[in-house]
Amino acid sequence: VVSGLVIVVLLFSTCTAYIRFRGREKRALEETSSSDE
Repeated sequence: VVSGLVIVVLLFSTCTAYIRFRGREKRALEETSSSDE
C-alpha cells in the first residue's frame, strides 16, 4: 500500500512539473510569435 502511494505521488509530481514546463513553453512560443508579427 505504501509503495503504491509513493508511486502515485511520484506520478502526480511528474505530471505537475510536465504541465508547468509545457505552460512555460507555450507562453514563450506565444511571446516570440507575437513579437515576430
